[in-house]
Amino acid sequence: MAHELHELNLPASNPTITKTVLYPVPTEWMGDDYDPDEVGVATYRGPRYWLTYWEPGTNNSLIEYFEVGHKDCGRVPVQGSVMQVLDVEENPLHAMALFGYNHIEPPRQLEVAAGPSNVPNQTISDPYHFTEVFDMTSFYFDTENDRWSEPKFSSDTPDCVFPDDETVCFGWLNVRHVRNKMLEACDHEVANANVPAEVLQPWLDYRQALRDLPADWADVGNHTHLIVWPEMPAKTDGKLPDQNGEPDREGRRDLMFDQ
Repeated sequence: MAHELHELNLPASNPTITKTVLYPVPTEWMGDDYDPDEVGVATYRGPRYWLTYWEPGTNNSLIEYFEVGHKDCGRVPVQGSVMQVLDVEENPLHAMALFGYNHIEPPRQLEVAAGPSNVPNQTISDPYHFTEVFDMTSFYFDTENDRWSEPKFSSDTPDCVFPDDETVCFGWLNVRHVRNKMLEACDHEVANANVPAEVLQPWLDYRQALRDLPADWADVGNHTHLIVWPEMPAKTDGKLPDQNGEPDREGRRDLMFDQ
């Protein structure tokens, strides 16, 4: 039950605990379906009790938090905020989501063999890691219903260019769209005849890698987040590539061109 400050009875002690939890995982990363044959494992190490302050209403915003026993624990909260003690023994997944960056192991980084043999493999976080399995925003205290939320699996977001057809990490429409824009920029650089061959050749190789990209990476299926994009060379005018020309964590370059 949520409490005002004068009603809250804080635990008299706050032992450091180790809590290992088995949790469900989806059949595939960012998927909706529960896998009955697999589980994830995470271990929390830290204080058992946390005092949390929440914005009331539907925003589910955590205002601040303290370990029970901290010198600021129980001080007068922001006016109107809801105070709630989180017991890690009862709600370990919420503790891992809200405070886990200091109290659980980070995900292992795994190489995925895909694409051309002369291109480094893509590195991804362990898809069974707690922070990959669950949507971290689904962990909160529901002030309207006076209970901790039900966790949800992570899900991908709609693509910004083709929102009705695919999502950010899965789909070829945006890959081809961005690749074509990059080829247009490539043609501009290659058309500069007033450069020596040693400057022009990297652009010719880069253009060919872009042309070959759909065929070279066909083995990833719709997991296009695994594509390792070719590295843009220095411009033929001697300038380095714009920082916006580097791919983001999904290997996408939507923002480097006008749509």
